[in-house]
Amino acid sequence: MTPPADRKLSKDEVAALVEHIEKKGEAAPERPEEPRRVESYDFFRPSRFTRSELEKLRRININLASRAGLNASRLMRSAVKAQLVSVEQMKWQSILDEIGEGSVGFGFEMTPLEHRGVVTMKAPFASSCLDRMMGGEGAAKSGEGGFTDLEAKIFRRFVLGVVAPLPDLWRDIGKFEIQLGAYAQDVQSIGIFPPGEDMFELVLLMQSEMGSGQVAIAVPFDVVRSLSPSTVGPRQTAATSPEAVQAALRDNLQMAPLAVSAVLGTAEIGVRRLLTLEPGDVLMLGTNIEDPVDVRINDRVKAWGYPGVARGRISVKLIET
Repeated sequence: MTPPADRKLSKDEVAALVEHIEKKGEAAPERPEEPRRVESYDFFRPSRFTRSELEKLRRININLASRAGLNASRLMRSAVKAQLVSVEQMKWQSILDEIGEGSVGFGFEMTPLEHRGVVTMKAPFASSCLDRMMGGEGAAKSGEGGFTDLEAKIFRRFVLGVVAPLPDLWRDIGKFEIQLGAYAQDVQSIGIFPPGEDMFELVLLMQSEMGSGQVAIAVPFDVVRSLSPSTVGPRQTAATSPEAVQAALRDNLQMAPLAVSAVLGTAEIGVRRLLTLEPGDVLMLGTNIEDPVDVRINDRVKAWGYPGVARGRISVKLIET
């Protein structure tokens, strides 16, 4: 109700009016900030590797690819080239997101160290490798039926060949053996590690005439932290025995790549003849059709054999070495 114009407001009325105006002008109370989560950090035992330390770990595991490729070549009776394409540290959930659906794998134990890890790959690549191991042409299995118990047991040999070098490459963390667990038809559906677990992951790219695929090995960060990244590098020990040196040399020699060539024959022609050669011309070689061809290792004759065809490719059947 509006007071008459000739009446003055009392002191109490003026005070009440001022208080009302001040309340209307007040800003809304600020929402209290949520308390920040405080996490401890041990600078003497960091929870992550630097890029330079990851590079040192990559050098430690560089031979993993060549040895895994040799094992795969033996099992699938075909040349398999493997290379280490990635060395990363990430959360287990990030690895699952990267793997995506349709991935299979095996968990493994590092006994007696009580460490665990997992080997994963895409299902079509695993199916193609299994088909080759069972005498097929390397065709991927159709449908989503997964492996039978018998097929999983056979495929274990392939996975064991991938992880078999780890006890030697990671010997700094202690003596251990790899024990493969059960075959996992869907890696996404099993709770191997907590989603926030810090993991160390190695990814191998394996290529052969049947196709290519990636195989990943993941272990908790604490496992490889014991490898002492600050000292990772060429392994040198003052007390290394001569027997150990010879064994290491033998291992390196066995993994050394060699160029193999089969020479059907040779011919000598003059420069004038060489300059006049055209498509369709025939060169006579100095070898009879029934003669064996030379098989050269690094350009030295080490064997003899007869040319032929195997699985659609030109090949040589050795008759003498």
